[in-house]
Amino acid sequence: VVSFNTEGDMLDPARQRVISKIETDDPAKDKMIARRLRPGYDWDGKVIRPEIVAIYVYNREFSPENKEI
Repeated sequence: VVSFNTEGDMLDPARQRVISKIETDDPAKDKMIARRLRPGYDWDGKVIRPEIVAIYVYNREFSPENKEI
């Protein structure tokens, strides 16, 4: 069994599982990794436990222009 952290900043649903979503007003961050919470594990080239991550999710209503002050 080998632990791993997936390379790159984009979500890889085949190797990662999302347990937390963080809203953002930046559409460029949509589905990008915000935090890596726990490494994944594979055995003999197969994922036996995916890496656990938190991702950003773009929300147009979260935009600063639409917030009330």
